[in-house]
Amino acid sequence: MPWRVRWEFYTIILGVAVLVLSIIVAVVGRDLAVHLLAVAGIAGGISIILNAMPHDGGNGSGGRWRDYSNDRR
Repeated sequence: MPWRVRWEFYTIILGVAVLVLSIIVAVVGRDLAVHLLAVAGIAGGISIILNAMPHDGGNGSGGRWRDYSNDRR
């Protein structure tokens, strides 16, 4: 399995884990602060999952991978 696919798979699994844990905390929590943190966790889990999804580079040409290798210096 290529490292990019593996990385996306792991990131999606991480996002789902954050989402599930935040939903459990939202259900079990009793204070307002705990509920607010759970809502922030739910938003974070959704953003992790959405960020891990492949995208087409913005021009509709197909699924291009994000390549930041030239940015590392």
